[in-house]
Amino acid sequence: MIKEIKTTKDENQLTVEVICEARKFAVHPIKVLTTEQVVAKLQEEYNIAGVISTPKRPVGNTTRRKMKLSGVWVFQLEESKANKTVSRETKVEEPKPKPKPEPKPEPKPEPKPEPKPEPKPEPKPEPKPEPEPENTEPLPITEEDEEFRAEPKPKTNTGTRKRTSRGKSSLRGRISKLTNKED
Repeated sequence: MIKEIKTTKDENQLTVEVICEARKFAVHPIKVLTTEQVVAKLQEEYNIAGVISTPKRPVGNTTRRKMKLSGVWVFQLEESKANKTVSRETKVEEPKPKPKPEPKPEPKPEPKPEPKPEPKPEPKPEPKPEPEPENTEPLPITEEDEEFRAEPKPKTNTGTRKRTSRGKSSLRGRISKLTNKED
């Protein structure tokens, strides 16, 4: 949650600026940084006697709920330390996520025997184009040709289809119609 801690020591005062990292997803919980947590982080380096001031707004990992991502605390130090002005900046490193295990190398496939080259088929000679007749006029239609001319089919209603049963009775009717036709 804590991204960076900047400390400045001036005589008996310690000014601490804490910057928090914003949460990335809404499912991550909202955490609030308290004065006790800041004091616990600084106890290793400084002997803190008391708190002089705290941020006006709560500091946490979101900008909602009237929170800020950074805040400044001022602490009173014990007089046993030397009276020097020191400015220090530290970064708090959070534990890094575990690295993903490397994928196992895939076993090499066995080499396949090389296929024998197939003989190339002999190219077929291209057919010679037939010369076009010089006279391109249509031929006249004779009476014999009229007999072979196809008559147009009558139009049928293709949108609706009569449903028929496919039982034995309908097959008998069809067979009787076919046998009664005259040749």
